[in-house]
Amino acid sequence: MGRYNKPSDRTRKRRRGAPTFVHTIPLRATPRKVKLVETRFEVGRLHYNACLGECFRRIERIRLDPRWEKAREMPKQVDGLSNPERSALFAELRVDHGFSERSLMSFGSSLRQSFVRDHVGSQEAQELGSRAYRAANDWLVGKHGRPRFKGAGHVLHSLVAKDGNGDVRVA
Repeated sequence: MGRYNKPSDRTRKRRRGAPTFVHTIPLRATPRKVKLVETRFEVGRLHYNACLGECFRRIERIRLDPRWEKAREMPKQVDGLSNPERSALFAELRVDHGFSERSLMSFGSSLRQSFVRDHVGSQEAQELGSRAYRAANDWLVGKHGRPRFKGAGHVLHSLVAKDGNGDVRVA
């Protein structure tokens, strides 16, 4: 093969939709390491709640804007298609009040101050901000009910990095 015609290392290893195998293996961790993991998930819960609270503040500012009522009163469809003026006005409101996935991911990263930096990685912080944005956005557009803050007894079940290569590292 020529210099540029060699196969990529990023080719799909299995066919799309092929069955996968998942197995849960119990870990034997020391009490110290268990405490570290529990702390990491607790700090992640607090981080998620802070991002969700910021989402609610931004949504409240959007709803208090007079353009919000104006956009809501416009017809949803014009000639069988979605109303472009209405969509543009809603998009303008989101931009003006900073309600976007990217801005909430940035907010999530900005929360990594002091002790949070030791327990939540940068990509996980961005993903928690993104998770809070998606929940609040679904509520804003009427797909789901109002998202709830996670209480002390209801910890997160997973922490995810943006690229999927993040992992829980216990020192």
